[in-house]
Amino acid sequence: MKDDLLILTWSFFNKYGNQSFYESVIGYCEDFNVTIVTLASPNESVYYTLEEIKQRIPSVRIIKAQSKVIDIAGIALNRAKLIGRIFKTKEPETFKSAEYIKNTHTSTIDYFAYIIYRKVLYRKAKDLIKKENYAPKYICAYETAGITPSILLKKNVIPTAVTFAKFQGTVLGSVLDRLNDPEIVRMFKIEIHGMQHAKMLDACIMTNDGTKGKDVLKHFSVEDDNILFITNGIPNHLETVKQRLKRSKRPIGAPINLFTLSRFIYWKRVYLAVEIMNVLVNILQDFKYQLNIYGIGSNQETKDLEALIKKYNLEKYVKTNGEVPFSELFQVFQENDILLSLYMFSNLCNPVLESIYLSKPVITIWQDDLIEVFEEPNNKLILFNEADENELISTIAQYLHKMTIEDIAALINCCTEDDAKLLTWQNRIKQEIEFIRSKNREKVPNHLNRQ
Repeated sequence: MKDDLLILTWSFFNKYGNQSFYESVIGYCEDFNVTIVTLASPNESVYYTLEEIKQRIPSVRIIKAQSKVIDIAGIALNRAKLIGRIFKTKEPETFKSAEYIKNTHTSTIDYFAYIIYRKVLYRKAKDLIKKENYAPKYICAYETAGITPSILLKKNVIPTAVTFAKFQGTVLGSVLDRLNDPEIVRMFKIEIHGMQHAKMLDACIMTNDGTKGKDVLKHFSVEDDNILFITNGIPNHLETVKQRLKRSKRPIGAPINLFTLSRFIYWKRVYLAVEIMNVLVNILQDFKYQLNIYGIGSNQETKDLEALIKKYNLEKYVKTNGEVPFSELFQVFQENDILLSLYMFSNLCNPVLESIYLSKPVITIWQDDLIEVFEEPNNKLILFNEADENELISTIAQYLHKMTIEDIAALINCCTEDDAKLLTWQNRIKQEIEFIRSKNREKVPNHLNRQ
């Protein structure tokens, strides 16, 4: 008989982009009866509908947490605003420097919404437990909003439950050396509040995405034995893509297709790829490259990116292609040659992991985390130090300019299999389950077992 797992979150299942929540739930359903209490609206276009999820993951139970307070106040749960709060664009310009976040404090509305969402999650879960005599053995706080509700459920309702948080990384790694600074505390009030309570959970699962999540947890006194620090998994369906790519190698020749694969949100700095193309085409007069941009953004982010392309007269050399359905990943990796990943805070991200897995070279920024995961020497990573953006743009453009077609073909052809420590999602979830089961020191009393 499967144990019960209750997930408390403000997330839902993305149609595009990051699939960590989707892959996690699929994996958990293999071992647990999974119930999700979520504050997200499945009606938003960025998410799969409830009907689509029931078709894809029939065994999962989904409960939408609703609150008259939220409805009356007109506060819509916006995942980009809360989970990625400091990364949203608050001004017309999409292109920000790292200095921008220093002046971005948590607004009163943001924090007020955060307090409401925590209370709604707790009350909804508490009512569910009492109404159904439901006694989940495991309670998962998926991201910050679920932490204090999980703690309160264990304290007040199910004292024998194993509570754990699951993080997709953390923005706090970018200010790790300043977490006691009052300015930083005001800026990251929501994230810090969550992390301050993480030590009261039985365990924390932190994705190693280059944002120094383990160091952040330890800063907030989470014990090392209670942390599982692990990279994202490779989706199982990419094995089919990998085999198809092996059978259908296309000849290397001009144009060489550079590509980006991410949302247009400013900290992912897709605009730097356009700036690199500007140097190549308009300054170095190098016409052997094209840039394919895959992804979506807000209306303003999309307009800003298109305006930049037009400003440099790069319409012939840079194409925006929209978001990529997973059914079209083979075509994207088959048609393109070198990934550009120039994120501001972290480049141990899904597109890099997937490109490495699919034997595509990656131009990115030097990070210790990358070196730890992809052991040096690695013939797929082309790493650059960043002093400032202008220098980074110039250095990468010069590197590409100096390469001949033959050099590029040799680079691509030598990107064969290596011993990089890449996990499938199946393997990652297996490690997660073993980890949280190790925290199960007591059994739920028989009189609380689910009928």
